[in-house]
Amino acid sequence: MSVVTNVYNQMLTDQWSKLINFANGGDTFKVALYNSSGTFSATDTTYSTTNELATSGGYTQGGIALTNQAISGTTSKKWTADPSVWTSSSAGFTAYYAKIYDTSNSNHLIAHIDFGGAQPASGGGTFTITWDTNGIISVG
Repeated sequence: MSVVTNVYNQMLTDQWSKLINFANGGDTFKVALYNSSGTFSATDTTYSTTNELATSGGYTQGGIALTNQAISGTTSKKWTADPSVWTSSSAGFTAYYAKIYDTSNSNHLIAHIDFGGAQPASGGGTFTITWDTNGIISVG
């Protein structure tokens, strides 16, 4: 399975309009997990609980905040953050997609991550998204 990340048109509009701050200490971003119906449409604009995993099994709707986000690079730039980690309960949960959104900017969508299939977490295990070393988003 390959993981595919797409950015939303809204993120580009917000970036060019100076409404978004990716730098550490800038905006607050969250990542939420979705079920198998959580599709990507570039024209979606705002975080929604539609098709988001229910609050159960160690997951809470709304997701979790990205931590230690930073911009780095000289000729090309990348936006990074620490891994996002959930601890499942014995009931567990299964995610197919994730969406990053900006809580500091009216919950506007940033990126959609397709895990390429079912990714389960069960029995007190962890569900971890380790962001690519090339960045969550990179330019250049």
